[in-house]
Amino acid sequence: MTKSGAIAKNIEPAGWHPYMDKELKHIILKAIILNKIKRGNVYSYSLIKEISKLNNLKVFSKDIKNDVYNVISALEKSGYIKITARVENGRLKKYFTLTKKGDTALTDIKKGFDNAVKSLKKAIR
Repeated sequence: MTKSGAIAKNIEPAGWHPYMDKELKHIILKAIILNKIKRGNVYSYSLIKEISKLNNLKVFSKDIKNDVYNVISALEKSGYIKITARVENGRLKKYFTLTKKGDTALTDIKKGFDNAVKSLKKAIR
């Protein structure tokens, strides 16, 4: 607050965005991508479109495309997802499916976040 009682205009609406570590953003993005893929085969453009809609909290950068592609690449290298290429209407589309290892990782990430939130709530009461 300023002396006049007005709220400073340079504060981000989401509050936590400027302070969030890049690694934490990538973990959140991995969880979102793994969860979307678990629901059914999806391809990159649909993932980017859906995640962009979720970005109203401004957790991720405005141009989420590079982050999504980087996370997808890391998930594939880790064996969490499998990529299948198909030609549809003359265009190559890469579809993603979750592997058993990816399903286990998603479960672990969800449990980890649940435990972290519980611990944080206890710590800041």
